[in-house]
Amino acid sequence: MEPTPKSPLLRPNASPTHQSTPLAANLVTALSNARVAFGLTLMLAPGAVGKVLAVPMSPPTSAFIRLFGGKDLVLGELTWFTRPKVGVERTEVERRELKRVLWANVAADGLDVVISGILVMTGGMGGRAALLGGGGAAVYAAFGLWTLSCV
Repeated sequence: MEPTPKSPLLRPNASPTHQSTPLAANLVTALSNARVAFGLTLMLAPGAVGKVLAVPMSPPTSAFIRLFGGKDLVLGELTWFTRPKVGVERTEVERRELKRVLWANVAADGLDVVISGILVMTGGMGGRAALLGGGGAAVYAAFGLWTLSCV
């Protein structure tokens, strides 16, 4: 005999559900879409990205830009597959998984900000690249924290 939610062997709230607000669902979806779009841009057009950042292009630089794009693409897809949907109840386990994914987004962006700062201080990154790269990562981190506060 299989236990059911009403079985005396299980706590009555063993798997509570949570319904996402439209704001939370839209924020997670927007973060996911932005990450995927940014990741694809970095992967498919590293030369254009290098020009915007005022970075001298070489085959290794192009490869590194593509690697960063891969990171953003993976984070965006992971966020997409854990995103909440309005009107659909989610278990607490699913909600915790979404929060883990969002924290991974914030951590990756926080590291990008710190690394950009170190590179600027050591002369390894120019001002424009730091402003767009590190500043962009700071915006993504703030957006991720806001999204976390809503889910």
